[in-house]
Amino acid sequence: MHAAAVLFFLTIPLLAPGQDKEAWRENIDTAIEEGIRLLEAKEYVTFVKSFISPKELEQVKQEMSWEELASRFERDGNAATLLKVFKAIKGQKPEQTEDDGRKMRFAVPKELKAPRSDIVFVKIGKYWYLSN
Repeated sequence: MHAAAVLFFLTIPLLAPGQDKEAWRENIDTAIEEGIRLLEAKEYVTFVKSFISPKELEQVKQEMSWEELASRFERDGNAATLLKVFKAIKGQKPEQTEDDGRKMRFAVPKELKAPRSDIVFVKIGKYWYLSN
């Protein structure tokens, strides 16, 4: 086996039989960590598909292609801003929790000069999504 093939197989996360490959979305901490990874890797389409609520995602799909969305997401500075925000809140406790823990609000540090003073996640079904 070639070295490149070995490296490829070593980088594939190992899943137990029947394990959900989206399980990272079920926990707010792992969702934030994966959000950082996706944004750093510039995997904007995957990020949007993972963090935008299903209802909003349907609307977005009708308005533009995934390529347009990814381009706009980067061009408008949303990707860079969200990356800074996700890194800032990683490992933090939410400032406020509502709806029996299904809605979490994190304060965004003022020094980031983000457009909002907080970022809100909501759990729909078993997955976390951005709410604001």
